[in-house]
Amino acid sequence: MESVFSSEEIAALTFAIVAINGWNRLAVGLRAPVASLDGLDLPPNTSASGRT
Repeated sequence: MESVFSSEEIAALTFAIVAINGWNRLAVGLRAPVASLDGLDLPPNTSASGRT
């Protein structure tokens, strides 16, 4: 991994993963409603499911 990312980039990616995981766990615990992609302006080659 260090051949692709610097130590600072690895730290930033790790922090981002921990933050996203924390927000997801908080949302599940609070039973937050899932946001819909309906009505969003998506690029032409992007489907709502994320598959192209």
